[in-house]
Amino acid sequence: MTRISMTVRLLPKQKRVNNMRNTTLCHIERDGKYLMLHRVKKENDLNHDKWVGIGGKFEDGESPEECNAREVFEETGIHYEIDRLAVIHENFFNENNGSLKGLNCHEVCFYFLMKPRGTQELNSNSYTHGYREEMHWIPIRELSKYKAFPSFLKDYFSKEHSHVEHIITDQRN
Repeated sequence: MTRISMTVRLLPKQKRVNNMRNTTLCHIERDGKYLMLHRVKKENDLNHDKWVGIGGKFEDGESPEECNAREVFEETGIHYEIDRLAVIHENFFNENNGSLKGLNCHEVCFYFLMKPRGTQELNSNSYTHGYREEMHWIPIRELSKYKAFPSFLKDYFSKEHSHVEHIITDQRN
């Protein structure tokens, strides 16, 4: 079991959030490349035209590991094995679409590193809002050429890590 120590800090009252959600993302490395999804189809997407890992929102009763396994299979068509939890990312942002538009949001995302499966061939039939999702193997050494989200990814992947990182970002206006 991985042990995590973190400091809890309360936000000032005017910065409190109205909506909280839990998500997972993973990064699958194979032959010096990471599998990433290019977000180009969803309207009013906070991460439009950015490159992100594979993942999504928790369903009721799921653990981070269960959510990650389900999302990875749904999006790639392949059962990957978790190598380790790498980052717990807390992101504060203003929702810009849907029923939560204008609300202060707090997302807790669990980033997993996944073990390679010996193939870069995907069996994906994953769609978001009616559009097939585009996934590509991005060379790690070229990651700085891409608009990756979250912004700490480029720096994170350039160094070795032996423990779980706790990273907080605030994108609110």
